[in-house]
Amino acid sequence: MNKKIYQEIKERILFMEYEPGKVLNEKELAKEFGISRTPVREAILKLEWEKLVEIIPRGGVFVSKIEFQTLRDIFHFRVYIEGLIARRAANNITGKHLHEIRKLRKGIEDKKSSSDPKSLIKMDMRLRDIIHRIANSSDLSEISDILYCRTVRIWYQVFSKIGFDKEVETEIREIDGLLNFFSKMDPQQAEDYSKKIILEHI
Repeated sequence: MNKKIYQEIKERILFMEYEPGKVLNEKELAKEFGISRTPVREAILKLEWEKLVEIIPRGGVFVSKIEFQTLRDIFHFRVYIEGLIARRAANNITGKHLHEIRKLRKGIEDKKSSSDPKSLIKMDMRLRDIIHRIANSSDLSEISDILYCRTVRIWYQVFSKIGFDKEVETEIREIDGLLNFFSKMDPQQAEDYSKKIILEHI
């Protein structure tokens, strides 16, 4: 699979360039990217597995709709997954890892003046990548990423209602809490705090 094409299409979905219900034409996408239809088809099949697109036989490919009851269920699943990942990370954390997270925190703090929701979400994704790498469980990371990405679109949509600065402050507060428990190498409190973060979004 062409990861670059897959990631590009995925980001267009997550950041609402392709809105829910939009038809995705494989032939047009292949022409745009200057490639054959095969890698486009492979990317779409993976996105279907991740529930970001829907393929209707003889009907076409559509960007998945946002269903709020399903999102509630996903957040409840994430409570346990993210808690397990935080527990593992707290057990494995090193000074180098803590420095990496603090550096990212500073970058997020510097975003306050940018009013760029997409860049903040991408930095949140980087934070998740760091924590997943520390936790060192590919299976948990894969499940976590699939569930997380199914919630990104609704987060992206609420920025205009909540306010960018408030979202930045929330992100920094959550990172500070994780850093506190990670630095103590306290797996139980890291797990509990990570669960609390998710529950606050339900």
